[in-house]
Amino acid sequence: MSTAANLNLKQNIDPLFLSWKFIEKKVFSPVEKRGIIQWVKCYGDFLYNFWQLDCPVSFTPGKDSITGKILFTPLNLEYSYSILFNLKKFDFAISLKGIDDMQQSNFKLENSYDDQFFTELNYIDNIWPLFGKIEPVLKKMNIKEIDYILKGVIVHPAMHQHIKYSELIPHHIRIINGVNNPFLFLYQLAFQLGDCFSDFKKSELKNEEFNRITDLVWRNIIQPEKSVIQMSPGDFFNL
Repeated sequence: MSTAANLNLKQNIDPLFLSWKFIEKKVFSPVEKRGIIQWVKCYGDFLYNFWQLDCPVSFTPGKDSITGKILFTPLNLEYSYSILFNLKKFDFAISLKGIDDMQQSNFKLENSYDDQFFTELNYIDNIWPLFGKIEPVLKKMNIKEIDYILKGVIVHPAMHQHIKYSELIPHHIRIINGVNNPFLFLYQLAFQLGDCFSDFKKSELKNEEFNRITDLVWRNIIQPEKSVIQMSPGDFFNL
């Protein structure tokens, strides 16, 4: 791509979108097998601390992928996942468990990503290195802009889905879709399930977690003259 075209591309992309991609790459994007396994391990510890529940959590690293399963007992909701370490494919499944093992629900929501098929998300990730030199511009965003961006990703994503199968599942639980980042999907789902019977405006737990993440991004990614290359899962999950 020519320098002129490169400059034109930068000028015509919403700065807030670039700011979000900057945050995503720093915070929600572990790389390589070891980093992904560590992220998933910390995620399980985070669930216990954040939900303040003793929900069954398990994960199994394999040669090429990692699988896991979480049972969210307040809603009898089980979600499982499989993520290739090269991040070219992942699968999520959300199902409602019955009262006991003999009474299974017919509901199952599946969400998959496969990079061998076209998506604009892959294109965006492929051209991201072109924006590496504009980090100083992205770091000029203020705390209100970070709040706006993260609310639009974590609290109320523009593209989301509801579980309408059971009256037990509150409408304010919004599950993000249209993403090619499995770690963002896992975190956003965990956030939505926290204090599950209260929406964001009324939930002290959700507000405390959201403020923690906003402050974390501000203090570690935006405010410092030189931000971290990649935030560790321990720091991200406050472990």
